[in-house]
Amino acid sequence: MKKIILGSFVLVCSVYGDIVTILPYTANIDYDSVATKSSKKEGTIIGVYTSIGNLNYLLEFDYVATNIKYKDANTTNLKQDDITLTYSKYYKSFMLKGGIHHINTTDKDLCDANVIIGAIGGYQWSNYDKYSYGLESYYSQYKDGHDENEIANKINIFQITPYYSYSKAININTRNIIGFKLNYIIADDYKTKNYTSYEIADTLYYKKFFTIIKVYCGKMKTGVKDSGNTVYNSKDLLKDGYNLKLGYNIQSNLSISTSYAINNFEEYGLTGTTSNKVVVATLRYSF
Repeated sequence: MKKIILGSFVLVCSVYGDIVTILPYTANIDYDSVATKSSKKEGTIIGVYTSIGNLNYLLEFDYVATNIKYKDANTTNLKQDDITLTYSKYYKSFMLKGGIHHINTTDKDLCDANVIIGAIGGYQWSNYDKYSYGLESYYSQYKDGHDENEIANKINIFQITPYYSYSKAININTRNIIGFKLNYIIADDYKTKNYTSYEIADTLYYKKFFTIIKVYCGKMKTGVKDSGNTVYNSKDLLKDGYNLKLGYNIQSNLSISTSYAINNFEEYGLTGTTSNKVVVATLRYSF
């Protein structure tokens, strides 16, 4: 029966020109060894991203399980499940996107959350080059959270993220994409009401290889990144960091990649800037 269902699913996708992508990934997180700067010791992330779509639409689903250990052996691990579901509709020169990111966590500070995702974007081609631009928006609600006075209070966070990217075909084997994002957060339930940060990313494709370099700076608290897939559901103050990803396309529908990131931030309730190091391994398969 499972074979019949899978076969029917592949047949339907083939008839309508849909492409299915499955992307499992895993990550390890190492925190600062100084206890006065970070209470966390290490963490693991296991997730799977799946999508189905064609030139007209894209349906995306992402599930992530996080487990973080603390330096104090008597402190219970933080365990968290993230579920993201989005739908994008593409037209000739623009796109619309909507969705939700739900967080179920053992964290007792902000507790569970729902993040509403919305975006509108435009794009145009000039020969083989592509220009993309748009605005992402996020509304995060932590209905059982606590404010910075440790008083139980519903925490509402608004974020708008305008973006721009330019994709340049250098030659038949090489393409380069550079992108910019600005994240502006309105946090009326915090002592500081506004936070602004910036992101720049450069992606280079050469034959079967690709590399992505990301850098960010500014200030972000309880913000959203990666088009809604990543939510920083804490009151830590993110400052700056970078990410380097290297990948290889084994076949046209199969690729592997690994990335290394360093994030500098102030952990809520502690003093001084600390950091964590994140290593991610990813497999991507499409059919």
